[in-house]
Amino acid sequence: MPRRNIIQEVTIMTAAVYTDRARAWARLLERAAAEKHGVAERDARTFVARKTGIAPGTLENIRNGRIKAIAVHVFDALRGAVEGELIREIARLKHELQMLRQSNADYRDDQISEVQAYLAKARQSLEGKQ
Repeated sequence: MPRRNIIQEVTIMTAAVYTDRARAWARLLERAAAEKHGVAERDARTFVARKTGIAPGTLENIRNGRIKAIAVHVFDALRGAVEGELIREIARLKHELQMLRQSNADYRDDQISEVQAYLAKARQSLEGKQ
């Protein structure tokens, strides 16, 4: 059995990678909050700030790329909020799929396939494989 080099398995993440991920997560959370509350994305920032415990100004700076490094607690708060959103989306999609399967209505097979595809994508995102 060949020996594996542990050093090759370590992934180095730079501050730029952390800030890029945080920026993407902030956008995703603001978009989801805007959809949920029916407001503009910048107005949804207050909902995201309240949910994550991150100041609205900090979220704005992250989103606009004015922060060079992300504090660990900010990164973790954003990641936790995104994971929560994905878990809720998976639950919603499972319910929708169950309702489609149980309905006596004439549903199309492509509707079920579409829900299953979204469900697989959400699960994949949650596992970090995407």
